Parts: sequence; structure tokens; C-alpha cells
Amino acid sequence: MRLVLAALLLSLLALGQRLVSPEEVARSQVIQRALPAVVRVQGSPTAPGENQVVGTGFFVSPFRVVTNYHVVQDLADLTVRLADGRTFPAERFAVDPGIDIALLTVRGLQAPRVLAFSKTPSTSLPLGMGVVLVGFPFGQGPLASYGILSGIGPLEVPSPDPSVGAEVGEYLFTDAPLTVGNSGSPLLNLQGEVVGVV
Repeated sequence: MRLVLAALLLSLLALGQRLVSPEEVARSQVIQRALPAVVRVQGSPTAPGENQVVGTGFFVSPFRVVTNYHVVQDLADLTVRLADGRTFPAERFAVDPGIDIALLTVRGLQAPRVLAFSKTPSTSLPLGMGVVLVGFPFGQGPLASYGILSGIGPLEVPSPDPSVGAEVGEYLFTDAPLTVGNSGSPLLNLQGEVVGVV
């Protein structure tokens, strides 16, 4: 009788413990690998009276960071801050206002980690696949969130620069929570590859 009660008690305890799914393990591993490559992008506004702008970026090569153009377009004294708190000067290397992308050069640092872009065309990504993003919402963090790829669609985006025409491309939609400061964050698949930029 005691053995039966002990077995029943152990069964109940086991049911009470939540098992960790393979997807949760994969998400955690992606986040841990991505953290050293993700940076906070900040600078001083060029217009007087404007608030400091903070966004996110990520290393794609030893000295290059991808972020959004709208994060850096009106900033001077650009810097990037690593997850460990170290800060380094940065400068614009190339920009494409039509797709809202900027490439920065970071001086005095070789990237602790680099993120690779997925080679899968965005139109071939399966809806419902798990995605992770790591960024600096509200200038805090780094913080991670996750969700699914909820849609893919072509969008025509007018350029913020009137001298550049609108561009058309595939845009990804996700239900992962996004807030101010996430602009420029990498959107990652569960293999740790970049599938989009927030």
C-alpha cells in the first residue's frame, strides 16, 4: 500500500512539473547566442530641443552594424552600446532610406559575435514559424521577445527622402511584442539566422 501511495505521489508531482518543449530550448539558445551581437544605437539629435533617440542594431561583420535608417537619420555623435555596457563611437557607412536600412561602422571594436542572414527567400518562410527578437526597448535591455511569423506581404514604402523613389519588397509580420527602441532589432528564426529587421 505504501509503495502504491508513493508511486501515486510521484506521478502527481511529475504532472505538476511543466516540461520544457524543444521550441523553448531553441528560443533560449537563439537569444543567448544573439545577445553579444545586438547593440543599442544612440546619438544626439541634430535639431535643438529634440529628445535623444535610441534604437537597436546588430553586427553583421566585425566592424559593421545594421540598424534602421530612421533611427540614425537625424542623429549626430552616434554610439553603439553592447550588452555588457561598453560604448563605442559609430558612423554611417551606407544608408537606403527606401527600405529604411542603415549600415554603421564601429571603430575600436571587433564584434564579439556576428549574426548571419537566412538564405531562405522571405516568400518561402512558413507562416506560423517561431521567431525571436532581441533589442533595447525604451533604451533598456537588452530584452528578448518571441512570437510567430504571422504574415508576409509586398508593401510599397515611400522613402523619407524625396529624392529617392519608393521601394517594393516583402515585409514580414509578427505577433512578437514590439515597443519604442526595438527599431533595428534582428528578427531571428529558431536556427539563429536573421530573417528580417524590425
